[in-house]
Amino acid sequence: MRLVIDTNIWVKALTDLPHYKYDCESFLIHFVDGIHSLVVDYKWEILKEYDDNLKAFERYRIFYTMLEKTGRISFTDTTIPSKHIKKLNELHFHEKEDQIFTGAAYNTDKCIVTEDSDYGKGTEEKSKIDEKQAVLRYMQEEMNLKIYDASEAKRELVEGERA
Repeated sequence: MRLVIDTNIWVKALTDLPHYKYDCESFLIHFVDGIHSLVVDYKWEILKEYDDNLKAFERYRIFYTMLEKTGRISFTDTTIPSKHIKKLNELHFHEKEDQIFTGAAYNTDKCIVTEDSDYGKGTEEKSKIDEKQAVLRYMQEEMNLKIYDASEAKRELVEGERA
């Protein structure tokens, strides 16, 4: 399966406290040791986002190189049909980077791993508000996307591949 991994998963896995999150690190370690591919886009916008936020982390470079060497980087388009863009904008899901990650998932196996409250995921209180949950419902029900947090992705995708 080809997975889109939001930058915040990498940051929470590789940074120190108070932002460090064990579930994110555990997911990434299992992901890199697994069979799934990392999705990036043809225009390199996701890789630029990663580089802007992760270039200081040696382990990110090691993990990415491991995926690259095993042929587990998958390139895709990020175009989202205009009807979905219109609705996402109405739902206040309009950050360019978020739409790029969403488009990459939409054009591959429809899976995003994120802890971003804008997707209605993560532990922040604002991820639970109605506006964010409406985005999550729309993506799941109308766009057929699967939005996982790190622990869900590890349990359902990474550990599931070994079953």
